[in-house]
Amino acid sequence: MRFPVMSTPAAGRLPADLDDRKRASGWILRLFQERVKERVARMLQDDAQDLAALMNQVVAILPSAWKHPEAAAARIILGERQFSTANFRVTRWRLTAPFVTGDGMRGLIEVAYLDEFPPEAEGPFLAEERKLIDFLADMFHGFMGRKLARQALIDDRDRLEARVKERTAELEALNAALAAEIAERKRTELDIRSYQEQLRSLASQLSLTEERERRVIAANLHDTLGQTLAMAKMKVRSLAGSPESRAKELAELEGFVESALEYTRSLTFELSSPLLYELGLEPAVEALAERLQDKHGLRIEVEAGDGAKGLADETKVIVFKAIRELLTNVIKHARARRARVAIRKAGRFLKVRVEDDGAGFDVSRAAPAPGRLCGFGLFSIREGMRHCGGGLEIRSSPGRGTVAELKAPLKPEARP
Repeated sequence: MRFPVMSTPAAGRLPADLDDRKRASGWILRLFQERVKERVARMLQDDAQDLAALMNQVVAILPSAWKHPEAAAARIILGERQFSTANFRVTRWRLTAPFVTGDGMRGLIEVAYLDEFPPEAEGPFLAEERKLIDFLADMFHGFMGRKLARQALIDDRDRLEARVKERTAELEALNAALAAEIAERKRTELDIRSYQEQLRSLASQLSLTEERERRVIAANLHDTLGQTLAMAKMKVRSLAGSPESRAKELAELEGFVESALEYTRSLTFELSSPLLYELGLEPAVEALAERLQDKHGLRIEVEAGDGAKGLADETKVIVFKAIRELLTNVIKHARARRARVAIRKAGRFLKVRVEDDGAGFDVSRAAPAPGRLCGFGLFSIREGMRHCGGGLEIRSSPGRGTVAELKAPLKPEARP
């Protein structure tokens, strides 16, 4: 540190003797000590300054306040921390002043000479130097009390802010969770209402479908079986004529009876396939595919093993009806040339894959909705499979065909 040059009491001439030089030297030293006090006091008034930076600044100016500054070194010890000039080392010529902070931390101010000098009031040190170092120790005691109090306030503020942020984050998380729960409940309520509406619509559609089927069956019975039997009755009556005409009449009668029998078998298969109960799911599906292929010209391949033998009777009926509904949808809507049915066992389940090379559709628009009749076939299939513990998965897109996968649980004794 450089201080401005000050004029002495004997300004304008050199001291004439040793006493004058000593007095001038003492006056200059006291002036430097006062300047150091003022400088350190101004430094210690800044409670917000970083402690390490402040200690390094103070320790750097201490040697200039001693009689032999060129050979002086200083350090300040504060608890476990130490701040010192670059040339500091422990010597025999030391002047120290301890102090204690407000929280009980011990500190020490120390100035050391690196060379030996003539003895003064306290070793090589002057009485004024003892007063200065003790004064600085008192200043540090007061400063550290304010510093620690300020730091405690800052720490309390930081802890409070951190706690406020933490509580705010917790409240925001709780609010978000509550909002998500409310939204989920609303979605669930909407889903339940939509599902109930779909079930009501499905029940209505099933009633209408049953009535239409009854009318179709009644009309078929009247137009086909009734007419055939009526013609057979007329032929029986005509047998009372000449013997020559009986052979022809009997042949025609046999044809009518054969037509009635064939139609009865076909109608029986339409209502409930006997093969399903007598031989099982695979033969019933093969017969269904052959009949649909002959009737509608759609080529249907069936790949089947014996995995369906492990199905419960109720599940077997549900799966057969689902396959029939899916193939009927292919015929009615897909405009497909080929379809394929694959039946296989997969662990605890039977899986049936029905696929076609037809037009495909947008699956998202196939769900039933109030006022819209499409999609109830798939909805009824899904509900039936869910009823037996299985499921239905549909994959399709316009122009790329459709794949429907049914999954039905096997009876426990049939599982691997």
